[in-house]
Amino acid sequence: MDPTPQTTTTALDRLDETIVRFTTSISAVFFLAVVAAFAVSRDPLVAFRAISPGVVAGTGVVMLWRRQPRTVFQLTSGAATLVAYAGFVDVDSRSGAVLGLLSIGLVGALMVRRRVAIFMVLMGSLIWIVAFWWNLDVAGTNSALVESLSPVLMFLFTGSLVAWLKGELIGEMSAHRQAANELSVSEERFRRAFDVAAAGVALVDVVDGRILAINEAGCELVGYTEGDLTTMNIGELTHPDDREASRERFIAVATGKEPFDRSTLRYLRRDGSIAYALVSTALVRSAVGDPLHVVAHVVDTTEQMAAEQRLVELLASKDELIASVSHELRTPLTAVVGYAEILRDQRDALSVDERDEIIGSIVGQGSDLADIVEDLLVAARSEDDGLRVRSEPVHLRSEAMSALQSLSRHDAVVGTEVAGQDVVAFGDPVRVRQIIRNLVSNAVRYGGPSIRLGIDSDGSRARLVVIDDGVGVPPDERRWIFEPYHRSHPQKGLTAAVGLGLTVARKLARLMDGELTYRYEENESLFELTLPAVPVGQQPASSPTVEGLAAAPTA
Repeated sequence: MDPTPQTTTTALDRLDETIVRFTTSISAVFFLAVVAAFAVSRDPLVAFRAISPGVVAGTGVVMLWRRQPRTVFQLTSGAATLVAYAGFVDVDSRSGAVLGLLSIGLVGALMVRRRVAIFMVLMGSLIWIVAFWWNLDVAGTNSALVESLSPVLMFLFTGSLVAWLKGELIGEMSAHRQAANELSVSEERFRRAFDVAAAGVALVDVVDGRILAINEAGCELVGYTEGDLTTMNIGELTHPDDREASRERFIAVATGKEPFDRSTLRYLRRDGSIAYALVSTALVRSAVGDPLHVVAHVVDTTEQMAAEQRLVELLASKDELIASVSHELRTPLTAVVGYAEILRDQRDALSVDERDEIIGSIVGQGSDLADIVEDLLVAARSEDDGLRVRSEPVHLRSEAMSALQSLSRHDAVVGTEVAGQDVVAFGDPVRVRQIIRNLVSNAVRYGGPSIRLGIDSDGSRARLVVIDDGVGVPPDERRWIFEPYHRSHPQKGLTAAVGLGLTVARKLARLMDGELTYRYEENESLFELTLPAVPVGQQPASSPTVEGLAAAPTA
C-alpha cells in the first residue's frame, strides 16, 4: 500500500490543528478580556459583544478535546458570530465585518480539502447576502446589488487562486513524497537483493577499482570480511597471471567503451588458495549520465572447474585404459599362444621338466588374464548395482596364503610373511581373495621390495594389512588412489596397470560391510582391509587347508 496519501493527510491535519489552537487561544484571551471589562463596567453591551469570540473559543476547545479539529465548522462558527456581532450591534463595524468574512473565506479556501467548489459557492453567497443586506440601510436596491457583487467577485477570484495554488503545492509535495518513498522502496529492494544474492555482488569505483561495497557471498568467495575488502581494490584480489587482462577489461567497461563484460578469472583467497569465478561487469550511470560505479556479479565456479579438470583427467585416463587393457591382455595372451605353439610343434623334443615349466607359464599367464577380466567385470557390475556378494565365515589367513600362491610367479611375493593368528570374518571367500590379490599386486607394482601381511582382530572387526616399504603415494594423490583409472608410476620393468585394482578392492570391501583405507606411517605404506569378525562361538572348528602352502612362512 502506498503510504504517500496518508502522509499528506496527516500533515494537513497537523496544520489544521495548529491553526485552530492559535485562533482558539486568541479568541479565549479576547473573551477573558471582555468578561473582565464587563465585570468592571457592568455594561450589558460589552457582555453581548463577547458572544462572538466566546463561541469560537468554545467550539475550538470542544473540537480539540475530542481530537477532531474541523476547519469548516470552525470557520462557519466564526463567520456566523461575526455576522451577528456586526449586524445587530455595531453598524460602524459592518465594512470591517465584510473584510472579516473575506478573510474567513480565503482561509477556508486554503484549509478545506474536499468539496472546495461547494464551500466557495456557499461562502460567496453568504458574503453577497450580508453585503447586500447591510448596503440596503445606506443605499437603494440597485446600488446594494452592485456594491455587494464587488466583495463576492473579489472572494471568488482570490479564493479560486488560493485554492489552485494550494492544490499545486499539495500536488507537488505529494509527488515529492511519492518519489522519495518510491526511491526508498527501490533502495530497500536493491539492498535486500544485494545482501541475500547467492552469487557475489560488488560495487567498484570507476577510477581506482576500489571496492565500495560487497555482499556476504562475495566475502565468502575470497575469505575476507566486508571491512577488509572495502580497503582493497580488485587488482589485489586478482591472480597475478590474470591481472593485466582483467585491468584492461575493467577499464573498457568503466570508460563506457564496452557496455558489459563477462570473463572467467582467478582470485586469491585469504588462505592462499585459488578461487575460480565467472565475472560479469557493467557500468552504472546517474540520471544525467555520469558514471557512478561498476557493478560486478561474481559466480563461484571453483568446484565446477575442479570437476571439469577431473573429467578431463578421467577422459585421458580412459584413453590410457584402452591402451593399458590392450597391452595387459596382449602380453599374457602372446605368452599363452607362444607356449601353446611350442607344445604343439615341439612336444616330442621337449623333456618332461621343460613341458611342465611351459604348462606352468601358460597357467600363470592365464591367471593374469582371468584377474584382469575379473576386475573389469566387477567394475562394470558395480556401476549398475549388478554385483552381489555372499556373507559366510572366511579364514583370512587361508585366503591370504591362497592369494600369495596365485602371485608366486613374482619374485617380490616369494617369501612374503603372513603375521598374526588366523582370524575368521564374514565375507565372500572369492571376493576376499580378490581384494588381497589386488592389494599385493599393487604393492608389487608400486611399492618397495619388502612386502608383508598382518592379520588381527579386536573382537568385532577383523583386520588384514598389506605393508610395503616403498616411497608411498604422494600426499596430493592420496584422495584419488581409490578412484577408477588412477595410477601412479610403476616399478621399473613393470607395465602400467589398468587402474581398477584398488577401486574394485574398496567396492568389494564395502559390499561386505567392510572398509579399505590407506595410510603412510614410519616410511611404510599400509593398505588396511577391515571386515565384520565372526564371534568366537560361531567360528568353524578348523581352517580349511590350502594345498601347496604348507611351507608358506609365517610369523
